[in-house]
Amino acid sequence: MHTPPCRMTDNESFARKVIIAEDDHELSERLAETLRNQKYEVTVVTSALGVFRAISRQGFDLAIIDRFLPDQDGCVLTSYLRANTDMRILVLFEVSSVDDRLAAYTSGADFCLDKPLELPELLAIVASLFRLIISRKSKFSGEHKRLFSCTWLLITEEWLLVTPEGRRVHLTSKESTFLACLAEVTHCVVMREQLFMRLGYTSTSCGHRSLESLTYRLRKKISPSMDTPIKTSNGSGYSFLAPIRVIPEKNDRFLSENVRKMEE
Repeated sequence: MHTPPCRMTDNESFARKVIIAEDDHELSERLAETLRNQKYEVTVVTSALGVFRAISRQGFDLAIIDRFLPDQDGCVLTSYLRANTDMRILVLFEVSSVDDRLAAYTSGADFCLDKPLELPELLAIVASLFRLIISRKSKFSGEHKRLFSCTWLLITEEWLLVTPEGRRVHLTSKESTFLACLAEVTHCVVMREQLFMRLGYTSTSCGHRSLESLTYRLRKKISPSMDTPIKTSNGSGYSFLAPIRVIPEKNDRFLSENVRKMEE
């Protein structure tokens, strides 16, 4: 069936990178060709390892993931991408049950589709997801830009983070330590191994999961939409993309003056 080309607005032009993780070569090439015809930039890999390698080199807006990859369960990969990136995720099944789809959605999928795929439906879903992506990026570049250009305050003794809007975010001890580490080298990447040492985590799969869970909860605590200056960098570490000032102890007068300045 011929699919008419979609019209691309100026806003859409910056947000059209797709990664396909599918070990069925014929299907992946068909999907890639279809999406490229619609002006999406497409990267094809055949495994979860291929995804990790690709995202270490560049960012993507959308991931299309086969549920059963040769080296990892697609839901495990989905869970990782949801916790560590802001990508939208579409999971593909051979044939799915309600439990299968629930597992995918619980792990962070935005949509699920069964094979054989109906390409017009897939394109409609992709277009819908990109509308959300574009809306989020437009919001980020507008009202959220202030969150990245103004100074944040971290009061380590009180385990307290103050946003540029003056909102106070109460932290755990490890969340405060994590942010203090990032604040030491703002805009630079702090490697996972350094964070493990400061947080008391081991450099094992358990330690990696603990760090990822900490960052996920912290991002969610700061912003329900996950729009925060905390960035995962190439899977190797984290950085804080806004100015942040560390204050060892609480000083109500100093704090109120700084919050007033941020609100001006």
